[in-house]
Amino acid sequence: MEIVLFFEAARSRLETLISRGTIVLVSDTGKSSHQRIVTEVFKDNISINLQLVSEGKAYLLCKHLNDTCPS
Repeated sequence: MEIVLFFEAARSRLETLISRGTIVLVSDTGKSSHQRIVTEVFKDNISINLQLVSEGKAYLLCKHLNDTCPS
């Protein structure tokens, strides 16, 4: 149940950060261990992924950030 709530919180925040029709840059960073495509999303040169992490709405997997993982 916790995972579902975590996903819903992340999705809800993402919808407020990026409304439909917003232009974003999507950078493909590979595939997860479950073969899902992993991307980094930028809006106005700001990483939406890292913003969600800093707000506690997502967690960070450095192996997908192409050596740009913050300390």
